[in-house]
Amino acid sequence: MTPAEHWTEADLILTGDPCEYGCPHSGCSHEMRMIARAQVHATLAGAAMSEDTRRLAAIRALLAAFDWEHDDRQLALEAIDRIADGGES
Repeated sequence: MTPAEHWTEADLILTGDPCEYGCPHSGCSHEMRMIARAQVHATLAGAAMSEDTRRLAAIRALLAAFDWEHDDRQLALEAIDRIADGGES
């Protein structure tokens, strides 16, 4: 799932019926399970966004250090591809 899909799933879980079994009180084990599921989706969304942020920072650093007059642009593009695919420069 993408970060956006995780956020959407967490929102659907939290805005839906808190207990699919219709328990008459709040805080039942079913409701707690739903909240835990929403927390997992929110955590996964945040973790994925953190990885994207790290990749973007690495690409920006590579471009900031790039000498547009003397460096090989093809090598820079290949390094950017490696970073975007999850590898390092």
